[in-house]
This record gives sequence, structure tokens and C-alpha cells, in this order.
Amino acid sequence: MKHTFTLILVALFAGFLLLQVPQAKAQQSDTLLVAWQNLDGTVNTDALRNAIAVDTPRVATRVYKLQKGGFYWITETITNDGWPLRIVGEKPGTGERENPAVLQMVARDDGSVNGRMITGGGDITLKNLYIIGADNNGVQTYYQPIQIDASNSRFIFDNCVFERTNFALVAFTAKNNDIFFTNCKFRNLIGQPSTQQWEGRGISIWADQDSVVVENCTFFNLGFAAFQLEGGAANYVRFDHNTLVNIGRNINAGNWWREAYFANNLIINGFWHGEGHADLSSPGRDPRATSSGMFSIGPLPSKYGPEQGRRILFANNATWRDPAFTTFYDDSIATQYFVNPVTKEDFLDVYENMVAMDTLWLSTKPDLGTYPSDIIPDMIQNITDLRAGITPAHPYFWKLPEDPANPGNVCNVCPSWPLPENFSYTDAALMTGGTDNLPLGDLNWFPEKKVQWEANKAQFIADMEAKAGTRVEFEVEQTAEAEDGMLAGDAAVNTFQGFSYFQMDGGGYIEWTFDLPTAGQYDLNIWTNMRGNHQRGQHTIINGVEIHDSAHGWGELIYDDASGVTSGMEINDWTWVRWTQADLNEAGALTFLAG
Repeated sequence: MKHTFTLILVALFAGFLLLQVPQAKAQQSDTLLVAWQNLDGTVNTDALRNAIAVDTPRVATRVYKLQKGGFYWITETITNDGWPLRIVGEKPGTGERENPAVLQMVARDDGSVNGRMITGGGDITLKNLYIIGADNNGVQTYYQPIQIDASNSRFIFDNCVFERTNFALVAFTAKNNDIFFTNCKFRNLIGQPSTQQWEGRGISIWADQDSVVVENCTFFNLGFAAFQLEGGAANYVRFDHNTLVNIGRNINAGNWWREAYFANNLIINGFWHGEGHADLSSPGRDPRATSSGMFSIGPLPSKYGPEQGRRILFANNATWRDPAFTTFYDDSIATQYFVNPVTKEDFLDVYENMVAMDTLWLSTKPDLGTYPSDIIPDMIQNITDLRAGITPAHPYFWKLPEDPANPGNVCNVCPSWPLPENFSYTDAALMTGGTDNLPLGDLNWFPEKKVQWEANKAQFIADMEAKAGTRVEFEVEQTAEAEDGMLAGDAAVNTFQGFSYFQMDGGGYIEWTFDLPTAGQYDLNIWTNMRGNHQRGQHTIINGVEIHDSAHGWGELIYDDASGVTSGMEINDWTWVRWTQADLNEAGALTFLAG
């Protein structure tokens, strides 16, 4: 594929001496260097995917090494079916042509785009990469371009840049994994076109996990939330030393954790959307929830254990919100605080091991190296449009790369390198504001302090965790199911007459397990009630994989009386909805084994 991309790259790399490098060259037993250029200097599309596909038998410790300054374009999905996938770029430099290796989807020769870069079926390590969620035409509506469907695995994302996608670039759909995001940058994760206030997420996790660590990362210009763990719980979460700038809504979405620590973070313009009438009056909202808060704790479903066994800490976080947003709210939009009233009344005030401490609202803006005040009017216009139902809403990207062949236009295949933002500061109180007496926020903006943190990491983390009190552990001695019980005394079975159904507004799930006599592909019939809504979403998971309809492709299975499979459905009565494999994004989701 040389046609439309050759001009861009020739302009971008003019003056380069092109070497005749083999496309994949084994340097040592566990490292395979993957070159990105053809001999004429154009991009060798799918060089990475092809190198992985033909690498058999694969060395168990294989690392696919990518060249800094390189462009690794992808038309077909990279998959690892049960074996560990390690893609590591050369350490990037600070020069204009020393960007991390770029991973990006591009159109096939027929103009179609696959929409998925990586489907994870085993351990994955991605390091020193610049991952762009938009394709070469600037389309960024593909849902979860990197989707992890593996369970009981380990995922490491280190020193990566994630940019330009309508939702999350990386999402996890299966259970019991260990997930680590360290030293990463998440930037310009907002909708294009912008159609809803829920677009733009840093990390999306949709199932129970063992451990999730997000450390020394920067989240800049995200439409919704930095960290989303919904539809499942986690045994351990650590969200430590992160910088967050221009986060539209919550810092965390989802709040089922057994043990969680959100500490040492610097937040600039957190939950700048505020909450409008539609938010505050949504069905099922607790009347005490006059705000949602940047952080929240939710009731833990009983299957995960008692509230007394949880250990949650919000500590040493500082935040500042631009006065321009206060002026915009003008008493019609609810200002968001650090935690909401329900979190305080039901959890922080009740349980000793749920603690919020040393949180600071800053009266003046930290002296950041970069403060993108120029886009604040665009940000306000975006949420104003969305609340008024005007779509596409006004965009507010900050410093997208310019096309060298067409000055003034965005280069869809270029990284913003070196990154134009700088969130270091010199404010004395913040420089020693952490639980470890180190600067709040991502320590990569303070290299000398980062070295100090690395040298004492274990002790710093232990000291921070101790602020939540001692761990309380409960052991399950016995389990019993109600249907196995026996009636006693004068108790009697009272059979309910009429139609019964489940309605869940505050979390939880219903699970069905069944055996099939014959393997094959089956349709999925769901009986549902829209309760007067024209559009509703339901999280639906089959064999550990969450399914999404191809008509919308959003974060849930969407029921919509105006479009898609469910067009024309009744919104005030019970309706059977039939989903076929052709209706879903996830290939093979409705294919079942016997037994």
C-alpha cells in the first residue's frame, strides 16, 4: 500500500539515508527486530503482524523489537492465542524524528478498515510505543481498538502514548488478570465526532480483576473518565502519582474494589463538565447524590465479601479548577466536589478502613509548564452542545500534529512528538505534597524525583497503604444455597402469582449457566423492557467476553427504538429481541461448545 501515504512520508523523512534493512531480523535468541520501511522508503504495511504470524516455532521469551521513528501500520488484527506477546520499541529520543514506534490502523486497499489492532488472548507487554486510535483518514470511532479477551493473564503497558479514539484505546473484557499501566501518556481522548458526554476514556475494564496498577501516568484531555472498572470488582487497585488535566467527568468510573488506593495525584480541571439537569434527575439516582464527585465508593455486591473487609484510601490528592467553569455553571450546573455525599455518609463515615485524608483544593493554579487555557472556550462549547442535543458537538483537541505536506491540516498518521505539553511545576507545597514527600502527580515530569521514588518504591507504597489501617481478612467457612434449604417450624412456601422480573438500578448482575447437547452457533433471544426510554444499554457477557452491537459499537449492548437491530421496538412493554452473530462486533461470540 504505497499510493496516498508515500507523499506524506517522503515529506516527513526527507533527507533520510534509506538502508536496505531486512523486514524482520533475529538479533538474538529472544529478540526479533522488525523494520518498518520498504526499500523505497514507504511504509511496509502489516510488517509487524506478518513478522509475528510467520514466527513459528516461536521462542517462548520472544520480544518483537520496533524501531524508534518508525511507523507500523496495521490492516489486519494481531492476535496472541494463549502465548505471551511482547512488543517493545527502541527507547525514543527527544528529537523530532525520534518518536516512539507508532502503531496505527490504516485502510486496506479496498478502503475498508478492520477496526481492531490487537485482540489479546494471553499475556501482553507493550513498551515504548505511540498508539494512535484514529485511522489514516482520521476516523476514530472504532470501539476498543486493542481488546483483551484473555483471563488469568498479565498485561504490562509501559512508557506508551495513547491518543485519539472516541472511547478507550485499550479495554479488558475477561477476568482475573494483573494489569499494569506505568509511565504512560493518555492524550486527546475525546469524541470525533463528539456525540455524548460519556466518550473518551483512559482505561476501560469490564470484568473482575486480580490487580490493577496505574502509576506515574498523565491523562490529558479526556472526555469522560481516566480509569473505568465497571461490571466487575478488583482485589487490588493502586492509582498512584498520576497527573490529570481536563478530565470531563469522574476520575474513576465504577467503584467495586476490595482494596484500592488513590493517592498522590494532581488534578487540574477534574469533572469540569459539572452535572446538568439530566444527570441530577436520572432514574434511580440516590436523592442524596447532589453531586457524583471526582472519586466515589459504591456498595460491594455480597458475592465479593462484606464491606468490613474492604480497604480504601483517598490521600494526598490536590485539585484546581479554572474559574471559567464556575462562571459557566452559573448555578444551573452542579459543581463537583472531591467525593459525593453518599460516599461520605455510607462509607467514609462508617468504616474505619475507608479513609479520605490530606486532600487539597488549590486556590491558585500551579505554575505548570503548560496550561492549555486556549481550548477552555472550546471545552465549554462542547458540553453546551451535548446538553442541547447538538451533534456533532464542538471539538477541543489540543495541538494535533500538522501535516508537513499540507500545512494547516492535521496529519492523521503523525505522532505529536516531542509531546507539546509539560506538566512540571515548582510550587513548593506540591513539590513535597505526596505521602512520600515527593511531588504530586506523574513523577516523570520530575526526573530526579522519579529516580528517588524508584529507589524506595516498595517502602513508599507500604507507607501509603498503611494510612488505610490494618488489613481485615475474612475466611469463608461454609456456603449454602437457598434452594437447598429445608423449611422449619410453621414456615410454608407461598407461590407468587403472576409475572415476576428483575430490575437492577444500583449494580450487580444475573448469571445463567447451561449445558448444550449440540455444539454450534446459536442466536441470542433477550426479553427486555425499555421502561419508557428510547435508548438503553445493557452489559451482556457470554463465556467471559462482553458483546456489543455492530450498529452502535458503544460500551454496552444497545437497545434503540430508532436505529439498529431494535429499531421500532416497543419502549413501554416487554419485548423479545433477537441477536444474531451478524449483529455483533465480537466474532464467534455466539458459537458454543457442547456440554
